[in-house]
Amino acid sequence: MPPYGTDPQGQPPQYPAQGYAQPVAYAAPGVPVKSGGNGLSVAGLVCGIVGVVIGLVPACGAIFAVPLGILSIVFGALGRRSPTGKGMGTAGIVLGAIAIVVSIGWFVLAGLIGGHTTVTTTP
Repeated sequence: MPPYGTDPQGQPPQYPAQGYAQPVAYAAPGVPVKSGGNGLSVAGLVCGIVGVVIGLVPACGAIFAVPLGILSIVFGALGRRSPTGKGMGTAGIVLGAIAIVVSIGWFVLAGLIGGHTTVTTTP
């Protein structure tokens, strides 16, 4: 029986000659990729979304929605100045206005309900 690693005729296997690998050619540097967002527009959009969601909560939401709505309008207006953030800036402005309107609506509703309640005492 031939030793392990040899062919049945007793000859060691013949492997192809191993040469050096061809050098890898490096690609030319490409055009730098510009980031796709504008921080102020994103901040306005996030503040607007959070302001509308928090504004839907009757008690504490009305208090926090107004500052978030104002911040959303400010950040959205500043973000619209850049060419990449016009859509998000506009959405931030609209959502900020909605948050303020919802918050004011809760204050008006609370005033209407609170103004029509009467307490009667019997002597």
